[in-house]
Amino acid sequence: MYYLYQFNNPKGLPQNSLGLPWYDLRNNDPTIALAEMNATWAVPAAGGFGAKATLIAGDTADLNVGGGSLTVDPATDKEAEYKNIEQLYVTWAAKSGAGLDFGKFYTPYGYEVTESNANFNYSRADVYVDLLPVYHAGVRFYTQSYNGFVGTLYVVNNIDDTPNEGVYEDNGVKGFIGVLNMTDPKGKYVAIENIGTSQDKNVAGYTLDKLTLSDTDLTWNVNAASTLAGEFVYRKDDGGSQGTESTDGYAAYYKYVLNPKDNLAFRWDYVDQKLLDRPWELTGTYSIQTTPKFLTRLEYRYDRIYAPGAFAGSGNNNFDETSQSTVSLSEVITFS
Repeated sequence: MYYLYQFNNPKGLPQNSLGLPWYDLRNNDPTIALAEMNATWAVPAAGGFGAKATLIAGDTADLNVGGGSLTVDPATDKEAEYKNIEQLYVTWAAKSGAGLDFGKFYTPYGYEVTESNANFNYSRADVYVDLLPVYHAGVRFYTQSYNGFVGTLYVVNNIDDTPNEGVYEDNGVKGFIGVLNMTDPKGKYVAIENIGTSQDKNVAGYTLDKLTLSDTDLTWNVNAASTLAGEFVYRKDDGGSQGTESTDGYAAYYKYVLNPKDNLAFRWDYVDQKLLDRPWELTGTYSIQTTPKFLTRLEYRYDRIYAPGAFAGSGNNNFDETSQSTVSLSEVITFS
């Protein structure tokens, strides 16, 4: 849950007209953003079958299937039928650790995830919300670890998730994602490469969209107190007669542990696409784990924003920019 206040929406413009961060979009309004329950049937140590379900409710459930909209209607937005089921899959795994999952599951794309307590910051980077899917439906095959290397192959309905595709299959063409996770023996360095392609519909307004998406995530655990991370995303949407659109996104993360309960985290990210509202943002977060169950975060976020009406450009394709500052106080409660 969170409380957020936007400081400098320009005078004379409607409230929030510059666009707040994707998941934290209710200004001056205390909000329960996400309620989540996980249930797991563990695979036996000797290998065999298992299962997992992740059920969610709140703004996040709507935003994940609504393309940033809180108003999703199962009658017209087919994915809304599944919005409260974030994950539901059956697992088979061998004793070695290799196996497969079948159902709906989190995407491998992105350094950040849906649950804010699993990220360095409370808000999400624009790279995450503008360029990356949050879930897939299909099957994934994964290998056991070989000297720190794990490979995964996804065969899914669509790479992207929109109000009309994801679990809901609308074109009969499968997507493929390959993932290579590399971790050094001491756990100091982690590198993950995700690359996939699919032929989706309803992406970026295209009737038919051949999507290529690559995401590279790097982590350096410098020492017990400091962690550095970086992300590079390349996305290409080939809309046939609509043309081809390529977008890059970059993010950098730094976390410093002050003591076992407190830490500071900073994030910068940049999206190279002028129609995505925000070119870059800088975020600072102070987190305190008051008890094992309660995580409190105070966050300041500075966004550079393309000003309303700037999409027409102002000569030489220069777009007018302005800024936006927000402060949020959030509480994440975890229990079992």
